[in-house]
Amino acid sequence: MSFEVFYINLDRVPHRREFMSLELQKIKLGKVNRFPAVDAKVPGSLSEARFRSGISDRWALPKSAIACFESHRAVWQMIVDKGLDAALILEDDVVLSHELTAILSKLNASPQKIDVVKMDFTDGNVCLGPVSDINGVQVRTLSKCAPSAGAYFVTKSGVERLLSESEVYGDTVDDFIFAPRKNWKIYHLVPARAMQLVFNGVDSGGGQDRIIRR
Repeated sequence: MSFEVFYINLDRVPHRREFMSLELQKIKLGKVNRFPAVDAKVPGSLSEARFRSGISDRWALPKSAIACFESHRAVWQMIVDKGLDAALILEDDVVLSHELTAILSKLNASPQKIDVVKMDFTDGNVCLGPVSDINGVQVRTLSKCAPSAGAYFVTKSGVERLLSESEVYGDTVDDFIFAPRKNWKIYHLVPARAMQLVFNGVDSGGGQDRIIRR
């Protein structure tokens, strides 16, 4: 099965590129691709953005959030263009667990059971269903939107649907990806094996389903 890793990084933030290079040394599985993020500060960078005000509960999004969505969407298109069966998509501020290598290998063996698996910790209320097993990996269904699109595993069926349904969009990329839909196979890895730096100081001892293991 064809699988690659993508991480999204602004050209003007090279220290994050260096950080991710070190973190990605923990994952020795698949080709690693850096995607130069859409930069909202570059004039004209959002001239073809697909955000439309009022098609969801949001009437406006910051330019940075629109640029983030467009960056993720461009990576989804790359996955389709490359003909990949699955991919791991990362933002450039994510601490990774060494356990991800074995987990990704197991998920890759059962792509037909998955559209998206959220791999990273989220701080706040996340509605999770019962524990399921996908080829030896414990996951729980997501029953409402979950914050953070810092790290997620996505299959061919997942990116094709994300692309189709985001021809126009009205939400942040995390709300869009993890919104429950009919026949949408979305899961949360339990415990999480990635964490955005913004959450790195959070004591997750009480949230056993979302604890990262270094």
